[in-house]
Amino acid sequence: MVVGGAALVACGYVATSFTTTYVIFLFAFAIGPGLGGAANRVATQALNVEVGRRVGLATAMGLASTSFASGILLGSLLGGAVVELIGIAGAFRAAAAASFIGALLFALRSTDAATGSLVHTGISDTETADSNFPTNIT
Repeated sequence: MVVGGAALVACGYVATSFTTTYVIFLFAFAIGPGLGGAANRVATQALNVEVGRRVGLATAMGLASTSFASGILLGSLLGGAVVELIGIAGAFRAAAAASFIGALLFALRSTDAATGSLVHTGISDTETADSNFPTNIT
């Protein structure tokens, strides 16, 4: 769902960049970033819980929140620069390219995680975040 949602977002951005009709713009934006983004976010939150069981839920949610906030900040700054350089249609196309690249990278990296270990954290499926702490504290 993460890859499909990101791809749908990218398709909506591409369609938005080529239209001059408000109705098509509205429809493309509602279906692409609206529906695709919703599917993407739901699947991402489910993955955060799954990873959080291994590394600690607070750690997983903190990293997700930090990356989301960083994306909002940097996306606004870089988006304004892209609009100045190549125009609004170019900014939508750049966003579509970023979404497609993100979907591709996620698909490639998640196949590594599906083999049984979390490559990014170094914690195997048999370990949990709690297994790193002593249990016989007196």
